[in-house]
Amino acid sequence: MNRFTHPYRRLVGPILCATLSLGTQAALAVAVSMPTDQGSRSFDSASFASAFIAAPSGDYACFSNATLGACNASSLQLSVLGPDLTTGLTLGENAEVTLALPAIASGFVVWEAGKYNTTGDMLDTLFKVHTAAGWSDERSFVVGQVAPVQNDSKPSGYATNYATLWAADFGLAPDAVIDAVRIRSCCGMNAHSDLLAIAAVPEPNTPLLMLAGLLAVGGITRLRGAGARRRG
Repeated sequence: MNRFTHPYRRLVGPILCATLSLGTQAALAVAVSMPTDQGSRSFDSASFASAFIAAPSGDYACFSNATLGACNASSLQLSVLGPDLTTGLTLGENAEVTLALPAIASGFVVWEAGKYNTTGDMLDTLFKVHTAAGWSDERSFVVGQVAPVQNDSKPSGYATNYATLWAADFGLAPDAVIDAVRIRSCCGMNAHSDLLAIAAVPEPNTPLLMLAGLLAVGGITRLRGAGARRRG
């Protein structure tokens, strides 16, 4: 995406300093197909960031279909808070935003607009996460955690990048529950981040553990059945 050249310092008002909840999202949760670096993937719509814990600070702007402009309450609420890659929130140098994650998860995924390279916007974006223990240390993406999405339709007007971060990436226990994410654009005069969407994802080993548990239960049941037949 073009470098951030529009310094907007307009806080949208007290309502965005408190939680902005999309109240019907959980009740109307549906499966949403989203582009990733490995093709389309289904996400629960209730897993997407559903609230600003605080309004963005520093230089920021909202964009829609490649058009950058000042944020207002409605455009800001739409910018990163759901499975819609047509709008986004651009953070300038050292700008920051804090988002709540509604789903119980040990990781989250990020969609970002712009051309991917090893020194691009995503690698200049710093993240920290909140758990029951408080805020983690601030970390950035590393090569291997971010990649261009496959079959990108460019709904934002720009190419889309996709990345996944887990609790362990922040030095936390792998099963630590993340309930909020703080994002800061860093560093240098041209630093900026173009956020499109953020969603919680389950701990990657959970499906494997569930499958192993089901197999174990099935095996025990079969062994008990075979023992009963022998005794009979």
